[in-house]
Amino acid sequence: MTNEQRADEARHTLQHFKSLGDHDDCVETLAIDLMADILHLLEQEGFDHARVLRTAEGHFHAEREEALK
Repeated sequence: MTNEQRADEARHTLQHFKSLGDHDDCVETLAIDLMADILHLLEQEGFDHARVLRTAEGHFHAEREEALK
């Protein structure tokens, strides 16, 4: 999967999230709201949200590096 495909999947996810409630049209605001909701879910499920964020950011950087090769 390319980073463009990953971004498209995220864009579709944000569009679906927007359709679920009264959300702003701004991609950045939608992403912040969805990420905050995911953090609440992780906390409720007993996961370490800081570890999840660190791991996700690590994946992001690795995928970016891979695309530059």
